[in-house]
Amino acid sequence: MRTFIQSLSVAALAATALIAGTGMAAATPDDYDYKKGSRGAACSYADGTLGLDVDAGFVITCQGGVWNTPKSS
Repeated sequence: MRTFIQSLSVAALAATALIAGTGMAAATPDDYDYKKGSRGAACSYADGTLGLDVDAGFVITCQGGVWNTPKSS
């Protein structure tokens, strides 16, 4: 349960950074602002690239060539 809450916290921070980085004109990100992928599938983006899981609808990140759920340190 603790890992799940930490994952949600990381996703919330990433979404906040995305909103703050895009400015007020595009304050609400939508599906088109994210890369598409599925957890466990291969990705060819830089490490840390955010994506949206097409099956479950949650934020994922490209790490080592594979889509994974974000992990906190």
